[in-house]
Amino acid sequence: AEVEILASATAGLLHTRVSTGEYDVVHFIGHGEYDDDADKGYLLFEDAHGGTQRLGDRELREILCRRSIRLVFLNACESGKGGRSDFNRGVAPALVAGGVPTVIANQYSVLDVSATVFAQSLYWSLARGESIGSAAKEARVCVNYSISGESIDWAVPVVYTRNPQEVLCTGGPAVSSGMQHFSANRIQRRGKREREQQDEEEGQVEIGRASCRERV
Repeated sequence: AEVEILASATAGLLHTRVSTGEYDVVHFIGHGEYDDDADKGYLLFEDAHGGTQRLGDRELREILCRRSIRLVFLNACESGKGGRSDFNRGVAPALVAGGVPTVIANQYSVLDVSATVFAQSLYWSLARGESIGSAAKEARVCVNYSISGESIDWAVPVVYTRNPQEVLCTGGPAVSSGMQHFSANRIQRRGKREREQQDEEEGQVEIGRASCRERV
């Protein structure tokens, strides 16, 4: 697997990357919010001047949809929430409606440690050749027994997918041990870095190609 990290990602930088390269997975780490008054979801990016830029469903569809992207993982609060009058005014529902095959997001606020455990387990299972649905189920189980005192966190992530049986990686057991080592260490570092930097920057994006036929 090849992973490219866009630290302090602006909307323009993300757009440039996904429009000029073929990526299987986009993983957003940052802030999300749902504006109840406007009945609309947003992801928060850093703008060119170091301020905050909110991107709603229309802008995010234009950047991420109709490309080769097979999975978008939004590690952001309220990014999985749907609209009241129009469900697709939420970020994740809008991306699926726009053509992204699978979007994983958080319905509510989520602890960093819970998000880290869920992502680690999910990507490890996907790298072993499990389907989207199976990997999400195992990730929820992992969160449920790993996070003491947070009994509801396993239910915060939501999976929107056109085909829960889709398999992103075909590497199987030959890549499992290597991917487990890679994912655990990279995501643990990310969890610590996220806690340190989340108040300083609005978004980080990891984009990658999910060719898992070789050990990573």
